[in-house]
Amino acid sequence: MKPLTETDKKIIALCRQNRKLEAVKLYKDASGKGLYEAKMYVEQLTEATHKTDVRSGNFDDQLLQLCKNGDRLKAVKLYVETRKTDLKTAVAYIDQLQQNAGIGSVAGNANKNLFKSFVHAIEDRIFRPVFAAITGDRTWIKDREQ
Repeated sequence: MKPLTETDKKIIALCRQNRKLEAVKLYKDASGKGLYEAKMYVEQLTEATHKTDVRSGNFDDQLLQLCKNGDRLKAVKLYVETRKTDLKTAVAYIDQLQQNAGIGSVAGNANKNLFKSFVHAIEDRIFRPVFAAITGDRTWIKDREQ
């Protein structure tokens, strides 16, 4: 990867703050390129930087920062997408990471309960009806209706 310019560093900082549109505009104005080229450049830059962060050990720091900011679900999602793993493994990893860092005792429990509620809601609304439709076994749905 080529050395980062000051503009590149600003773009990365904006993308980490979820301000991708501003990052695209910054590159478009700085380079004189079109909107499409600017968008593609920002996406390629952030993808390359993300891969470097994961390899260099900054990945755990990113996950912890998300957890500290109350975005535990985003941390789990990032872990799942980056490591190509399942939810259970990701949640266990994030829990261990938070425990090692000494953060998230009360908030972590609240987030854990929220996450469990979210998983149960998905199970009830998506997986149970699909399973019942595929197998013809209506007991799954009847159990939840009682």
